[in-house]
Amino acid sequence: MKSFVEIDHNNIDILKKFLSNMGSSKKSFRYYDKREIKDSLKNHLKTCVLLEDDEPVGYGHLDKDHTDSKIWLGICLKSSHTGKGNGSILMSHLLKNFYGNIYLSVDVDNFRGESLYKKFDFEEVSRNEKRILMNRKYADTNL
Repeated sequence: MKSFVEIDHNNIDILKKFLSNMGSSKKSFRYYDKREIKDSLKNHLKTCVLLEDDEPVGYGHLDKDHTDSKIWLGICLKSSHTGKGNGSILMSHLLKNFYGNIYLSVDVDNFRGESLYKKFDFEEVSRNEKRILMNRKYADTNL
């Protein structure tokens, strides 16, 4: 059974457990390489862990950049849980009830990730030899 846990300072151990057991996904998910977990939560609008049978198998956040106020999305799945629809489940959860522009960066060789983001209306803004910058613009249909 799949469920979500919203992460805060009281249950940060669930996030730590995910990060220590994410397998080969660690090479492409570098968000915490230069950040302290507790400090990063301060800028997050939303931080969640996807559980499957009470085991953490996915992570996601919406992060407000303190330098330019952009909202950044980050997700990661445990390597053994990719290609099973978990990315879509995680993206749907993160984007539910969020109405704003969102940015993300994806490695150029992460074809699954890029395809997933395009399904959620992210478009390429720029690319270099290592990464693709993508953006999902919110258009208020009530105007």
